[in-house]
Amino acid sequence: MSELNHYGKDMDNLARDFMQAVSVAEKKVKAAEQDVQRAKNEPDRMTAQAELMRQQDAFNKIKRELPGQTMQRVQELRQALAADCDRVFAVNPDELDNNAMKVLERETMMKPADYVTMYDKFAAAGNKTMCRVVADAAGRAAEKLDRQDPKFQTLRHVELAAHSISGADTMQKFDVLADCLKRTTNNLAMIPHWDELTAEIVENF
Repeated sequence: MSELNHYGKDMDNLARDFMQAVSVAEKKVKAAEQDVQRAKNEPDRMTAQAELMRQQDAFNKIKRELPGQTMQRVQELRQALAADCDRVFAVNPDELDNNAMKVLERETMMKPADYVTMYDKFAAAGNKTMCRVVADAAGRAAEKLDRQDPKFQTLRHVELAAHSISGADTMQKFDVLADCLKRTTNNLAMIPHWDELTAEIVENF
């Protein structure tokens, strides 16, 4: 859903802001350490050591406070995304097909292939509301079967197909990015792996 794509980029930018702040602070510490080593006399060494302590304090403050601030922003973004998903993927009563719903109510006459056919029919027509109705009915039917039953897999497939038109897939992608960012803020060694772990999700958000 194009109007929700920016949330993936927002998360990527948030992560990069965090990583940039950490990188800048870490470089300042290393530069201060080098100044201490290069000091040629005691006064210069004392000045350099004082600056090193200042930069170390600044770096420690970032490591202590920025993760929480970053994850607070993640929560705000998630709340906004959830609200937008509710709006974008809202059920439209005008799209309800009463004849199809009557058939779905007669669960005993429905075969797994019937759910697939009905779902595909409404998907081809762009009727997202009825796709969700069919998927919901398929899910209820699947709950009554053993997971090892081949029919269960077919029904489950129909049920999951609706996730892309209900906002569930979008929220799941966001939560994966949020989890990666949380792990990164807790373990700075993961910073070099951010693109490797998230680039595809951000691109296809």
